[in-house]
Formats: sequence, C-alpha cells, structure tokens
Amino acid sequence: MTQKELRKLRRQEVLQLLLAQSEELEQLKTQFAETEDQLEQMTANYERLRKRLDQKDAQIHGLREVIEKQRTERRIQLDEAGSIAEAALRLNHVFEAAQKAAEQYLYNIQARQQGQPENEFCLEEELQAIDRLDAGEEQA
Repeated sequence: MTQKELRKLRRQEVLQLLLAQSEELEQLKTQFAETEDQLEQMTANYERLRKRLDQKDAQIHGLREVIEKQRTERRIQLDEAGSIAEAALRLNHVFEAAQKAAEQYLYNIQARQQGQPENEFCLEEELQAIDRLDAGEEQA
C-alpha cells in the first residue's frame, strides 16, 4: 500500500490493518520460536550422534588394529609352517639316504656271510647328493 492509499483509509480501517499485522507478527514470532526449538533439538541430536559416531570410529580403529595384529600373527604362523615343511622335506632326504645306507650295509653283511662280492656304496656320495638337492631348493 502506498502512502496515498494509506491516508485515504479511515481510522477503523487503519486499526484493522494494524490489528491484522500484529496478529501476523504474533504468528511469525510463534513460528520463529518453534523453529528455534527445533534447531536446538536438532543441534542436541547432532551432538549426541556425533559422539556416538566418534565412539564407533574408535571401535572400528581398535578392531582394525586387532585384525592387523591377527594378520601379522597368521603370516608368521604360515612362514613358520613353510619353514617346518621345508625342514621336514630335508629330513626326509636324510632319512632316505640313511635307509639306503642301512640296506646296503645289511646287504654287504649278508653278501660276506655267503661269500659273494660286496656292492660298493659310498655314504659320502649320497650325502653330497642330498646337499646338492638342498642347495638347488634354496636357490629356487
């Protein structure tokens, strides 16, 4: 409304306008207060959720550390298992050579008792062959 139109209004009309504006002002104040309350509630909820999220982040961090520790322990176990398997394989070669030597020794004893010529067997050669096998596995 322009000033010219406002001057043409009667007192009663001006009072009605003022009354309508004051009612609208009261409604706006009420809405503003409600909005402020909602904002405060949302801020409180946000802070509460942020604290919970921080706690969850700390739990996740702790769990990641536990997982990494378990992975490291598992890697060590697997490495040791591999070392044990390699050692068992080498021992198996040694036992095979010892078995062959024992069999040859028994054969030679039996051959002597029966008057047959002995087969030549060299334990030293067998051990050298095992060492070459081990050296080849380590290089591979």
